[in-house]
Amino acid sequence: MALAVGGLLLLAVLAVVLRGPLYPGGDALSALGWGDEILAGNRPNFDVWAPAKHPLTIAVGAFASLFGPSTAITLLIAFSLASFGLLGYAAYRFARLLGGPLAGGVAALVLLTRPGVIELLATGQKDLPFAALTLLAATLFAEGPRRNWLRALVLLAIAGLIRPEAWLLSALLAAWVAIRGEPGRRVAAIALAASAPLGWALTDLALTGNPLHTFLERRTRGDGVRTDLIESGESVLVDPSPLDRFANAIEIGILRTLTVGVAIGGLLAFAIVAWQARRAPRGERWGSVHAPLGWVAAGAMLATGVGAVAAFSLLNTPVAGRFLLVPASVLVVAWAALIWVGGEQSTGPRLRALALAGLLAGVITLALAIPDNLDDINETTDESELFAGVYDGAVDLAAMDVVADEVARCDGLAIGPPDLLVAAARVQIAMELGVTMREIPVRQLDRAPPGAAVFRADGGAGPGPPGDAEPLAAFGGWSFYGCE
Repeated sequence: MALAVGGLLLLAVLAVVLRGPLYPGGDALSALGWGDEILAGNRPNFDVWAPAKHPLTIAVGAFASLFGPSTAITLLIAFSLASFGLLGYAAYRFARLLGGPLAGGVAALVLLTRPGVIELLATGQKDLPFAALTLLAATLFAEGPRRNWLRALVLLAIAGLIRPEAWLLSALLAAWVAIRGEPGRRVAAIALAASAPLGWALTDLALTGNPLHTFLERRTRGDGVRTDLIESGESVLVDPSPLDRFANAIEIGILRTLTVGVAIGGLLAFAIVAWQARRAPRGERWGSVHAPLGWVAAGAMLATGVGAVAAFSLLNTPVAGRFLLVPASVLVVAWAALIWVGGEQSTGPRLRALALAGLLAGVITLALAIPDNLDDINETTDESELFAGVYDGAVDLAAMDVVADEVARCDGLAIGPPDLLVAAARVQIAMELGVTMREIPVRQLDRAPPGAAVFRADGGAGPGPPGDAEPLAAFGGWSFYGCE
């Protein structure tokens, strides 16, 4: 019954979300392009426009690229939808463990209808599968650590190929197994915990020659304000302070995504559970809390997620609100679990009243946020339609015979003007033309190499090709200029 209700809930949410098109964003398209180049035997070029590379997303991109540009996009969308559904299932199952089936349904409903989560679905961001795998691993461990530790570690190892935050959770779980397990289990646990960082290092080594390339490179993109200086053709990044980076991520990834009421309610749930354990006699503290391992796992995910963003901010590494999807999911689950805490007689009247107040605060702030949330979802839909139009127009233009013939005649290619949307579009242009992204540099087009054919996004700012050249072909907001 619970699974049936959850399935209907997911279908209802998807019916709302799918009012507009889904289309992979720049990160997903970059992974697709890199995968395509790797399968062609080329080493990808991780230039200034490249997002951070993640081994699992590159592997998914490589698999999708086998089926051509159009089908590859469909496969990436399907992967994003599957991740979205898995996140809802993981949230339901974890909240059910902590607070019963009703709490599970509430947690899944609230989480899947957050505009920030819907945006991740619409653009195919890797944070969705990462959060889903992490949350499901924690649930399995909390439901039965002795029988599920291996499955939990496998899920965390996979998640660790998407984001490094899972490495610490894997290390904590491996340490638990090492302390309590048999020698054979210790070896397996340590090997699984080490597999993700080792896999990441080997990927970096194979693609760049530096096993620490992802973590040592300084990328000129992130939360800073990118300013393209048309006069000089250069780009500079105005970096905020570490505190501003962290505060901005918290505001976007937790407070704006969940509402203040849900975030505070989730923290209140942790405080109530900790108070219950503290008040119990010393030998009974563990048993005084419902699903104690679940709360421990939730606390570990919350601490590692927020701590990782704090560390990235201090290290002057670009951060984004979506990096906090796991802590945000944990807070939603904890807030929903107040349903059980508020109805549990052993909690005591004051704590029950406090739990119900936390629930009510979340409900009120969620209700008040509905108009803004609808505006955010509509904005996401509009952006997705824009992405679809830009990318599809680029592919259709590149597929024209006159374009292919001119590209074969010219000495090179260029695409511009330089911005992230144009940089992502070159992935599909490259796949359609059978060239690598390295062969289509993103640049100010008045500085295009002599003898190069040029793809120009007509909506972009900045100077175009030199002289009074007329486009050889145009389609879907793009123009194509042949070589002189």
